[in-house]
Amino acid sequence: MLKIRIYSRGGQGGKTAAEIFATTAINKGMEAKTFPEFGPERTGAPTNFYIKIGEGGDKAIRSNEPVEKSDIVLVLDEDLPNVGGIIEHLGKGGTFIFNSSKTPVELKEKFFPKISNIKILSIDATKISFELFGKDFPNISAIGALAKVSGILSLEELAKSVESKFSRLPKEVLEKNIKALKIGYEKI
Repeated sequence: MLKIRIYSRGGQGGKTAAEIFATTAINKGMEAKTFPEFGPERTGAPTNFYIKIGEGGDKAIRSNEPVEKSDIVLVLDEDLPNVGGIIEHLGKGGTFIFNSSKTPVELKEKFFPKISNIKILSIDATKISFELFGKDFPNISAIGALAKVSGILSLEELAKSVESKFSRLPKEVLEKNIKALKIGYEKI
């Protein structure tokens, strides 16, 4: 089973990212569950979401409890309080993906200076979002990166889910979301 945690702030699209990723896995014939964990819903409040993806059948996902040890942790806002404390939620051999303009080395020095043997990747999803939308919606390019890192979903599969999720938006906005997804997938 693949276990993922997404940390974000309200308004950055963490919930939408988790839903799109899980839906894509389900559409591919896998089993997936996603769970939110947040306090009062308001823009800027810290949020996190869990995603569990399995093969189904005898290996069905039976538990609904939070993901304690993740294979991948996606951080949409590096200025979240206690980002350095989320290391406890990364399983052995896991990967951090940060939405950041900093390099992986800079992020390691900032958050995990005393911890060795962790994998950190970064993508400036905020910059991509501002270039395309003029606003901070880092979620779509970040899940493009997540798809590539996880290796379980193709860009094409994820693009279909994004098209379905945003089908009611103007064509131009939908096209920008697909472009953000592709950039995230290619730049990680």
